[in-house]
Amino acid sequence: MLVLIAQEGISREQVIQYYAKLFSTLDKEDYYIQTALVTNSAQLCAVELQEQIDRAFEEESVDLFFIDKEEVSTYLVVETEEALNRLRKNPKYSFIKDVVSEMENWSCFQPQDKHPSYNIFIPEGFSLGTSKKSKIKDKNKKKMQKQSRRKNRSKKK
Repeated sequence: MLVLIAQEGISREQVIQYYAKLFSTLDKEDYYIQTALVTNSAQLCAVELQEQIDRAFEEESVDLFFIDKEEVSTYLVVETEEALNRLRKNPKYSFIKDVVSEMENWSCFQPQDKHPSYNIFIPEGFSLGTSKKSKIKDKNKKKMQKQSRRKNRSKKK
């Protein structure tokens, strides 16, 4: 929503109306959504939602790790136009124009050799995972043990 406001795709007033509706319909257990609503409302300088924001804090529905009452207060004292200008200037609130350049630094797109290797002491006989070769080796070993047991049983009788 903040991207759409910053890029003038929708109006601030439309989002504030939507947020007000969300605040009124959410359960107080919806911590993640409540926290996001409070954070986004603060960044919009949505003084209109002050009552709902205060209620969310009173009901302890906001994760204080992300935002607290004092931080909200610092956002809400700013002029609305200044808050909108902050959003417009922040590259985080712009449309993605080049998906590849946006995602190329994600760790899942990096070659494995770029990831740090950790020297972990692994006792003999243990491994971090079983390779296909070791699985085949284990299977053959079990097969040989089974055959040996059968052979030895017939000799005892």
